[in-house]
Amino acid sequence: MPQLSGLLSGNRAAQKNFYEQYKIQMFKLCRMYIKDRHSAEDALQEGFVKVFKSIETYDPAKGKFEKWMRKIFTNTCLAHLRKSKSIISQTVELNTVINVLNQSFDESNVTNLSLNKIYTLLHQLPDGYRMVFVMYFIEGYSHAEIANHLGITENTSKSQLFKSKKKVQQLIAENFPTEYSKYSKTAQ
Repeated sequence: MPQLSGLLSGNRAAQKNFYEQYKIQMFKLCRMYIKDRHSAEDALQEGFVKVFKSIETYDPAKGKFEKWMRKIFTNTCLAHLRKSKSIISQTVELNTVINVLNQSFDESNVTNLSLNKIYTLLHQLPDGYRMVFVMYFIEGYSHAEIANHLGITENTSKSQLFKSKKKVQQLIAENFPTEYSKYSKTAQ
């Protein structure tokens, strides 16, 4: 990564360029987890501060920089949700979510969903369902990793993933009945 040396030295211009390069992508990730826009913005800022403060811990031999950074942002969002007690005792790109949703719906129809509609759907899920859905499908965590992060069992993670997929199907059919009328029976 060409900016790494500037980030390691604490160069403000390098940090600003890095922020500008990744802010939209990381904000999308934060919004998948955090319903409130202002809270997601707070998590975004906190995530970048953590990246800048811990940049020297990044080891290229252990994986790609972006994956390392996304893990920091995911953990920041989860910590934020724990603080606000809305978690159980969720580059997120539109295409990634669409690919997940396409498992149940016609691709041409799902592709018409805007990112805001997808956020709206995901935030209608119970917190536990949303967290597992995003961590599994979007972030690529295994059930063991999800269980560890959320303090649940692997079986709970698997169960919540199954239930979240069914609920997303139901929500699409309910919220977009004209666009998805031929799927409304499959979501029940």
